[in-house]
Amino acid sequence: MVMLLGTAAALVSWIIVLFAIDPVVAGLPAKIAFYITLFIALTGIFSLFGALIRVLIVHKDGVVSREVSRAFRQGILFASIIALSLILASANFLRWWSILLLIFLFAGIELFFLTAGRRDG
Repeated sequence: MVMLLGTAAALVSWIIVLFAIDPVVAGLPAKIAFYITLFIALTGIFSLFGALIRVLIVHKDGVVSREVSRAFRQGILFASIIALSLILASANFLRWWSILLLIFLFAGIELFFLTAGRRDG
């Protein structure tokens, strides 16, 4: 429930930044506010959907809090890929290989977390 309320607040914040602030007039602080609120809103959306899918459909692990934490971590990773891609696009640095690098980087981070949890010693 807390994640749902936080996501709703982040979405409202992003919509306010999107429609109420002119980035040409406000400059860099407006762009930073846009990307931060977008990142937080996307993290909440991806985390909520991931947690719902994991808990209601997959039932992989019996502990709900563990599934929610995994969904939250993956939500952060997905939101990071999207936000960084938009930042690169706004700076005119977005290329197909830069997206692949981002995906491989975050896939490696996820692989690290998945394998680090399995170690016994």
